Amino acid sequence: LPPGIWHAASCLAYGAWSWTVGDDDAVKVLSEGAEEARVFGAASLEAQCSALMGAITHAEGDVAAAALLASRARRIATEHDLGRTPGMVVVHALCALVAAATGEVDDARAELQAARAQLALIKGISGWANVQVRIMLAHASLLLGDRVGAETQLREARDYLSGQPDGVRAIAQVDKLSELVGHLRRHTAIGSSALTT
Repeated sequence: LPPGIWHAASCLAYGAWSWTVGDDDAVKVLSEGAEEARVFGAASLEAQCSALMGAITHAEGDVAAAALLASRARRIATEHDLGRTPGMVVVHALCALVAAATGEVDDARAELQAARAQLALIKGISGWANVQVRIMLAHASLLLGDRVGAETQLREARDYLSGQPDGVRAIAQVDKLSELVGHLRRHTAIGSSALTT
């Protein structure tokens, strides 16, 4: 597509798909989408591309870079009063994950609640968002010691992935988090967990 908002939107969709299926071009494509969206004033697309890049960098173990991208996405959403729009679910999910990973429990819980509320609004609309958001929320829930919340998000992510058998990286993420949830189930008493970041 030629430069413009539709090109930025295609970068978001293609970047998300690339990450889900295991291609390595995802961050490059999403970065292009974020820049294009910034140039053409598409704040929602810029925030979503930034948040998804943050999810990828967090999954790759770079929490500091993920935190910067979360801050950027949140700033864009706040400046343009987008916080309550359904598309910002990926921003709230990333902010919840980063806050949980850095020990900001109250912020993490608030962002989790916001993401869960928005998640209901995109059910059945965007497969990649439904999967990646649930993976982030499951991870955040796990870091907060919420085993039941993590299990719920992982079960729902698996339901979406059953229709996306080529989503090998997302399937691997869900499997890894499921192992951690199983470990938590075996090694903690019933009730809230004391698992730390």
